[in-house]
Amino acid sequence: MNLIVSLLAFVTVFAASVAYNLVETSLFRGVYAFISVFFLMYVFRWLWALASKSNEDIEAQQANTETDDVDSTETVANDQLRNDDNDEETSVQTAAFVKDLLNDKGD
Repeated sequence: MNLIVSLLAFVTVFAASVAYNLVETSLFRGVYAFISVFFLMYVFRWLWALASKSNEDIEAQQANTETDDVDSTETVANDQLRNDDNDEETSVQTAAFVKDLLNDKGD
């Protein structure tokens, strides 16, 4: 990809320059354009890969967060059900304990 874009830059600069300059000057300008664009393409491709990777990471984090939200909602619901059962058991145990205490004081 770098080579294709760089060759395109060379041809464009050479064609634009050859009409007003010597062929030697046009070749130098074309080569400078080729080298510049060749290395700039590496920078742009690196930045594009970095941005794409960041976007993929963000999407993965959002997907994990949504999954975690569903899991945590299910966990909270299950905990509430267990707590409701525990509250009933605790209430029954507390009532029995109070009755025992009242019966012991009455004797």
